[in-house]
Amino acid sequence: HLVATTFHITQGGEVVEWVHKGGWLRFTLELGRVAEGEVLLWLPIEPQQAICDGVEICPAVRGPGLWALPLRVEKTARVEVRLRELRSDR
Repeated sequence: HLVATTFHITQGGEVVEWVHKGGWLRFTLELGRVAEGEVLLWLPIEPQQAICDGVEICPAVRGPGLWALPLRVEKTARVEVRLRELRSDR
C-alpha cells in the first residue's frame, strides 16, 4: 500500500501506474521535474529487492511494515519492488 511520498503536495498525485503481480510491485511516478525524495510503502512482508530506472536502491525500515524507498526522479521514474514470499507453517 502507498502511504505517502515526499515529491508532491498531494502525497501520491504523481503516481500514474500501480501494478502488483507475481511477487512484484511496479509503479511509475511522473513529476515533470528532477527531484529527490522518498516513497513510503506499507508492506506485509519485507522487500527483497528494489529498483528505480534499472538501478538498485536500498529500502529503509521506518516502522513495523513501513518502508521508505529513496528515489531520484528525472521527470519520470519506473520503480520495481520484489517482495519476499509469505511462508506458511503447516
